[in-house]
Amino acid sequence: MLGGAEPAVVGKTVRLSDRCVREAYSGRGRLTQALERRGWHVLPDLEAYPDKGLYAGEDDLDLPHVVGGLLRHILQVRFAYIHFGTPCTTWGNLAGCNGRSRARLVPQGTDVGKRADKEAHANRQVDSAVRICLALSRSGALWGIEIPADSCMWFCSGMLRLRDKRGFCEVRFDQCQYGLQLSSVERFCRKRTSMLANFDLGSL
Repeated sequence: MLGGAEPAVVGKTVRLSDRCVREAYSGRGRLTQALERRGWHVLPDLEAYPDKGLYAGEDDLDLPHVVGGLLRHILQVRFAYIHFGTPCTTWGNLAGCNGRSRARLVPQGTDVGKRADKEAHANRQVDSAVRICLALSRSGALWGIEIPADSCMWFCSGMLRLRDKRGFCEVRFDQCQYGLQLSSVERFCRKRTSMLANFDLGSL
């Protein structure tokens, strides 16, 4: 995934293999573990809640100073790749059963209803991810955002801004293709996933 030509950054060539990778909104951090096994220099996950009941404020991308610190690291040309598993709780179809105000025509939500605060919070998370991705592209680094295929997130203004960029790639696939095992409770809901990235995803 991280192979291919080395990008040019500020008039010089930077080797991706000399940089580090990181996972944002990582959940259990399994991608981080896989990349580490492949020999990449992996920084700790950016995950505010790595375990139940545990809060890691220094890794909370909801905090402006954490986002600012990451953007400064990007300016130092430190990253090869950052993967985003942006939270999708308020964006998916199932959220419609819980009072969601989002729809394809109004993906940002309507700012009314019992989930308005959570939707506004999720909107800010996407805005931060988009800001970080654009900074990574400018630095010659790679990024990928993983999103459920049916998510309204695809149609919000920030994601449309990324999707309109020339050279960005989008694919859809089933997680079961890669060994995902669903519980009996989960089987009614297929784990169909999409990814948007600034590199060729054709090998997925």
